[in-house]
Amino acid sequence: WWGIHRHRVAPQGGEIVDAARARGQLEVLAAKVEIEGATDRTVDVSVVRRGTSTAERRTFDRVIDCRGPRNEVDERLPLHAQMVADGLLRPDMLDQGLDVSLGEALIGCDGRPSRSLFALGPPTRGRYTEIVAIPDIRIQAAAVADQLVALLHAPSGLAPSPAA
Repeated sequence: WWGIHRHRVAPQGGEIVDAARARGQLEVLAAKVEIEGATDRTVDVSVVRRGTSTAERRTFDRVIDCRGPRNEVDERLPLHAQMVADGLLRPDMLDQGLDVSLGEALIGCDGRPSRSLFALGPPTRGRYTEIVAIPDIRIQAAAVADQLVALLHAPSGLAPSPAA
């Protein structure tokens, strides 16, 4: 809810969407959608509209995923799959992004923060919730930079572990 109201479409884009809806070219649905099949010209879907439990089979020219950025750990992505297999990352407890320490270090499957892997911005949404604005990400980047400087200047080559 907050994301929808905080990050609304620009007025010019809203006018284009409104005109397409008025012409019947665009239908906006709040629903769970499952792709059932596709041809070169259409997409067959099962639609369960918000607030109902009945599935409707519908055919559309196009289906556009408007859920926003996907920040969760997705083991279909080779990098994520390998990092999970190696124990280097895990999802946050809300499954909204990567589990990170207060110092932005990735938290591995063993629950310990990494000394060399960090995340910034939307993938850290599970810890910070609202983390899409550049000023907030700039603060994160400065904190990570400070840790990297400490890492480089540590006699053993390893800085103290970032705070969990």
